[in-house]
Amino acid sequence: MVRSERHPSVYFAIRGAKIGDIAKIVVEKPYKYAKHYLPHDARAKTLAAAGKSVIEQLSEYLGINNMAIVPDLSVQDGIQAVRQMLPQCWFDSERTHDGLEALRQYQREYDEDKKAFRQTPRHDWTSHPSDAMRMLAIAWRLEPKVRPPDTVKPLIVGPENTVTLNDMWATHKPTRSSRL
Repeated sequence: MVRSERHPSVYFAIRGAKIGDIAKIVVEKPYKYAKHYLPHDARAKTLAAAGKSVIEQLSEYLGINNMAIVPDLSVQDGIQAVRQMLPQCWFDSERTHDGLEALRQYQREYDEDKKAFRQTPRHDWTSHPSDAMRMLAIAWRLEPKVRPPDTVKPLIVGPENTVTLNDMWATHKPTRSSRL
């Protein structure tokens, strides 16, 4: 999906494509990927793929060490993970318009007989983009947080910078602490 030559879409959805075609699109993106996260059912082997799972098929293109499986959490746990992640997200509204619209319209279905909302969201065109966002949020939550490296602050004293900590301690008068 491309909105214009100037602003290629960041949100991408495809149906009925071969694994090789999908992998090619991913590899051609101008990103450096640390890891590719796949949904929990990517381990399932299918007859249509000669008994290979999605992760096995993708490993031929992306490398098995670059992939991980997202844990199989409940839909509600995934929704909570998205809610925790959203305040830290920034979206380019033009380049992600369709994906954002799917997230906006993702909703639970009302059960007229029980006069209450069902436990699971309505399954419609918003399901797959929203499922992808849930997988992202779960994977993001599991990733170790990267701390910025500690900055080394050199001690600079005087124009020549010739004073050492030992020199400073030698001139320091110890103070007495009184204990109550």
